[in-house]
Amino acid sequence: GKGFRPDEDPEPERRTFWEKLWSKENREDLVFFVGVFAATLVVRTFLVEPRYIPSESMFPTFEVGDQLLVDKASRRVMEHPARRGEVVVFAPPDALVARGYSRGDAFIKRVVAVGGDTVEK
Repeated sequence: GKGFRPDEDPEPERRTFWEKLWSKENREDLVFFVGVFAATLVVRTFLVEPRYIPSESMFPTFEVGDQLLVDKASRRVMEHPARRGEVVVFAPPDALVARGYSRGDAFIKRVVAVGGDTVEK
């Protein structure tokens, strides 16, 4: 059989979760994962955000379930007012928040009039 050798530890090495996670064999994967997560967070926060169409309010331009990427960067860079015909995404106004909508909700609508225009039925 196998004999005990004094220079060997009879107990296997016990490492904590964090020691195993940051071990040499896992470090490259962990750094890659953290980098991808950080890049995704920056892109989603400042450049584009995924949205979907939950109702028929934008039909026929968009159908229920359509998915879009909302450009967040150009509005910050160009700072131009919304133009007639553009599709815009905005948070609900205070009047709708008072009726139960969340500030986290997003409204997706087409601009039909701008300052000075008259909208008739």
